[in-house]
Amino acid sequence: MEIFITGIPLGATEFHLHDVLTPVLHGPSFAHYSTLDRPFNFIVRIFEPKKGARRGRGRLAIGGRTWRDGLLLVPSRAIGEYFLDSVNCCEDFMDPVIINEVFGQRLKFRAGKHELSERDLQRLEGPYVDAQALREDTERRAELSKLMEISKVEFGWHCHDDAISIEASLCSIDPPWSISFDVKHRRIVIENNAGMRVIIRFKAVRATLEGERCFLWLDQPPIFDQQHQPNRNPNPDPNIDPDQHAPKSDRNVNVLNFNVNPIVANFDFGFNFDDIWRDIQLEGDLINDDYDFGLPEEELRDRLKSPNPHCPIFAYLRIICFSFSHSDQIGIFERKARTARLSIETSTAHDLVKRGHFSAMNVSKFRRSLKLLPYDIAFQLDGLLSRCIFHPSELLELVDPICAAIDEFGSEKTVILTRSLESQRGKYPRLPARELFYGLCQEIDDSRDYQPHKTSSLRRGRVSVASELFYCHRATITPTSTILAGPLPDETNRVIRQFSNNMSNFLRVEFREEDRHQIRQDEEVNTNTFIDERFGSILHDGLTVAGRKFELLGWSSSALREHAVWFIHPFEIIQDSQPVIVDGDYIRNSLGDFSKVIQCPARYGARIGQAFSATEPTIDIGFHEIIQIGDKESNTDPPSVFTDGVSPMSPELAAEIWSIMTNKQSKRRFKESPPPSAFQIRFGGAKGVFCVCSSMKGSRHIAIRPSMSKFESTDSVVEVSKAFDRPMDTFLNRPLVMLLETLGVPLKPLMELQRQALDRTEEKSWSCPTMAQLLEESGLGGAFALPSIFTHLSPRPGEVDITQRSGDPPSSMVAFLQRVIRFSVNHILWEIKYKARIKVPDAWTLVGVADEHDYLREGEIYACIRKLDGEIIYIEGPVLISRSPTVHPGDARMVRAIGRPPHFGSGVGLSLLFNCVVFSCRGKRSLPSMLAGGDLDGDIYALILDPNLHIVENKPPEEATVAKVLKNIGRSSNVRDLGDFVTDYIKNDMLGVISTRLLRTADKAEKCMEDEACLTLARLHSIAVDFPKTGIPVQFHEMPRAPKGLPDWDSGQANVDAESDSYYRSERHLGYLYREVKLPAVPEAKRTARQQLRLRRRRERQGEREMYVEDIQGIFESSKDENPVTQTLVQKIGSTFSVGREEDGESFDIIEEMMAIFQQYARELEIISSARPVVASRPLSEEEIVAGSIVATSSQYKIRKGNIAAMRRESTDLCVMIRDAIKGVHLGERKPSDTSVLRRAWNAWKISVACEDSFGGKSFGLLACSIAFGC
Repeated sequence: MEIFITGIPLGATEFHLHDVLTPVLHGPSFAHYSTLDRPFNFIVRIFEPKKGARRGRGRLAIGGRTWRDGLLLVPSRAIGEYFLDSVNCCEDFMDPVIINEVFGQRLKFRAGKHELSERDLQRLEGPYVDAQALREDTERRAELSKLMEISKVEFGWHCHDDAISIEASLCSIDPPWSISFDVKHRRIVIENNAGMRVIIRFKAVRATLEGERCFLWLDQPPIFDQQHQPNRNPNPDPNIDPDQHAPKSDRNVNVLNFNVNPIVANFDFGFNFDDIWRDIQLEGDLINDDYDFGLPEEELRDRLKSPNPHCPIFAYLRIICFSFSHSDQIGIFERKARTARLSIETSTAHDLVKRGHFSAMNVSKFRRSLKLLPYDIAFQLDGLLSRCIFHPSELLELVDPICAAIDEFGSEKTVILTRSLESQRGKYPRLPARELFYGLCQEIDDSRDYQPHKTSSLRRGRVSVASELFYCHRATITPTSTILAGPLPDETNRVIRQFSNNMSNFLRVEFREEDRHQIRQDEEVNTNTFIDERFGSILHDGLTVAGRKFELLGWSSSALREHAVWFIHPFEIIQDSQPVIVDGDYIRNSLGDFSKVIQCPARYGARIGQAFSATEPTIDIGFHEIIQIGDKESNTDPPSVFTDGVSPMSPELAAEIWSIMTNKQSKRRFKESPPPSAFQIRFGGAKGVFCVCSSMKGSRHIAIRPSMSKFESTDSVVEVSKAFDRPMDTFLNRPLVMLLETLGVPLKPLMELQRQALDRTEEKSWSCPTMAQLLEESGLGGAFALPSIFTHLSPRPGEVDITQRSGDPPSSMVAFLQRVIRFSVNHILWEIKYKARIKVPDAWTLVGVADEHDYLREGEIYACIRKLDGEIIYIEGPVLISRSPTVHPGDARMVRAIGRPPHFGSGVGLSLLFNCVVFSCRGKRSLPSMLAGGDLDGDIYALILDPNLHIVENKPPEEATVAKVLKNIGRSSNVRDLGDFVTDYIKNDMLGVISTRLLRTADKAEKCMEDEACLTLARLHSIAVDFPKTGIPVQFHEMPRAPKGLPDWDSGQANVDAESDSYYRSERHLGYLYREVKLPAVPEAKRTARQQLRLRRRRERQGEREMYVEDIQGIFESSKDENPVTQTLVQKIGSTFSVGREEDGESFDIIEEMMAIFQQYARELEIISSARPVVASRPLSEEEIVAGSIVATSSQYKIRKGNIAAMRRESTDLCVMIRDAIKGVHLGERKPSDTSVLRRAWNAWKISVACEDSFGGKSFGLLACSIAFGC
């Protein structure tokens, strides 16, 4: 209710009013209006008088006295009327002096005339806000936000001799610069009176004080923006002659020794999109859930790639130095920094010099030199600059040594040497780049007798040992920089395989924030315009990397969801004895006939994307072996397609495909298992699922339906995306839990399932055998064969299990394995707590196929489970079936499973189908289409048999979309149109926003997901899902407004305390499930990360200690008896050969070889550690990589999930290569004997024990164990 207040003195503030009203509204008289011992909220608001107004809503002047008007807002009309009655009618009920007088002036209250706004209602109904705490916080923020004038702002580079080279500065004379702390947004703001700002996020900076100077050490480039300037030119001219100096810079920016030339234009740097709100909790969200786009476009600030568009070097300069105008301000700044919880310390003074490392001449020379080097080597050099490892002057000094290394060692080994420079700089930070490179060359020269790098060099070759992988170069485009990485393993696709000899000409390009998260909108900045300028220009005009120009090629659907695309550098091939230039147009035209979709850029790109999907090639199919058949449809108008995306194939063809797939090393253990019943495939222009059919038995045929054919193509290879050879477990998730609650499933069975999962995880972590089972079930530790290692480490009678903590301090390796166990358990608990990923017993997740034999009736399904051990289970009776994401009340339905089919009639055909769910082809509408708009082109469905999770009735499904509207441009699309769509997608990717808002809305809605706002969001969700194929985005204003406040279950991923004012205690099922789970490993992971960081910094100061063979043997002899892992190894291999110190020189040679292999392994592991963190300033720990998990949380779940998948892929490939190197498996050589392998593994273990304090030392030992144990 609104209550109007008059008589507020000019000197009073809203805090004064709040202090006066709190004792009354929160006193005994109003106690019955509070719930759960928590006071209700109320809002006071004072109107500011309009300029020049004498009388009106704001100021009233009578008799020389002046006061203002205001409002009191309370959560209900009952409270408001009770308050007015108490004040105006029963003044003896309360002390009028306390309530009605402020500054000696009496206040008057009367009922207001307006209804409360939705935003005010949400605030009143949200978590209680303590006025005193709010006042103190406001005062603290106001104090921190006061501007402190600084006399100079300089950007520098930390040199290897510990000096700081000032490479650029911002002029401090006209206008002056100042610095302040923005605590709300957790950032430091450096700004001038002209409206330009330099913004640094707290979590990406540490500060040091050196006398009267302050240094900010940045982990990522700062943010640059300025007040909107309608006539500004955001992009410098890219066609300026590289040998000409740039125009004179803006008067506010003074660049020292930097005559910028546009040869640096390919580094078209810009601005970091800051994480503006504390309550950002979006799963891959583009935009904050509470943002209302209220500012007109002309009032939004302009993001900048750099303070000066002609000077793109600021992204490289990670040190900001400034001095204060007054000497006493240095102490004030330090106090403010500590109050803001910013990392700050006093350090010894650095020498400030001006060496011009980034001068125009140096940058120009470096760019030109890249064109003279082989691309793979030039890419590594360019990457070292992009990641701020070396500056241009150092890289120029490397050009001649690199050319000499190419002549002596060849290009392939020189690539490895150049790539290893990054880890060498970390080990020996005080050495110049040339000395680091010479040291690496010496290692190769010393190791020529046994060539330990021969095997590891294959990792950076063209093809992995696992033929499903290839090594691709990557570029991450951020607002200010282009960061190069790789080559890193990625899954192959049709295009890559077709041009396997030219893989270096393909580049995977991702568009990210500076913190590697996806782009988010900003309430202060015109983000859309900046995305057009920064990302759109690259998509349209191409990207220059290592002196080579790349252009947009295409994308897969999964890559687009990650805002990633493929670029290509045109190259020449010989075709029919004639040279042909292969560029983007050539490849797109060669893929097939897209004439039916080419006028819609989104649909055109999606169809091209089929060729970029990760697949395995299998067999060739002749056109005479292809049968064209029609789809099965309902008799309704419009018809519902029952066979959308699925068609039959002969059992013989399925067996042939499976035989080829299991011939690969990675799947060889499945060779004896029977072939799957269904495969998800890409075949020419068709996509979908092939399912075995008894009616095609005895032939070698496949059938293609119109619903599978997307475009015409002559490609005849059957490419498999996935083989459904085993059933998948079923796990709950947050949307499904919310839906089950909506449909009447009580909390108790869900809590019981979660408690069972928690107890089971805890119990299995307390012994080696059960921990091995847990790791296997959870898919953790696979790269390092942890499940097998724990099985072999199972204690004998009388021995202590290494998973148990005893009174004596454990050995270093045992302590390491215990941390790996805790991180693995943390991963499982994290999934349960933040994703509600709870395993459901008696439930299976299966791919959907159609009943080709027309045996099933409407509402019936058939499913037969065939486990890997051969056990057969027929599902029979009532089943709850659903498909993720469940966003509509009709997305989960009760059906009947028929059980074992008869051995006669049309039911016989079903008996060939295993590990898939067969849907009926009868009725008015296909069942898959009722389940979140599913189809049969590879969608998977969860089948739950537990009656405690079954629903009482099926809700009406979401209305079927008759035909999807496409965004056509009226002509054939070209590469520029494709670039426009990608830019549009980055700006309007709303799927995560909608999903998150739907859950938040349902949490507060009385009808849960049946609320009208949730139904609207479900409809918009379907549009957003189709956006990549239709080009029609969801507009933000179409979404219902988000409810005020956030449920506590949505608090953890952004590292925000759920007890803070932004969150409320959710009373939904998700809230109770969330609060039940604790994550004990998070503090330990932070401690491990800090210890690892301290070790790295100590290594930076002191350098890496040299290790000799004598040291290694000595350390091992003194420690071998204390390590239970060593004892297990001795028991395993002791019968093969003597593990004592060998008398001959063989052990010496092997140890020296193993040392070289370990050094290569440690370098590659550090690259993975630095490339895949969720928090940019915190590389992954060795324990995280071994466990295959990331402990740190993220506001964007998709980023964490993607980083985990990439880290596992890269570490798995590295482990395969290093195992072969340890075994002595080299191309062209005989297979080493078992004794030789064990001897080499034993000596690799020695290296691990000797180097256990080095990064990678312990995990290297696990690789040795996996070989010795025969894992």
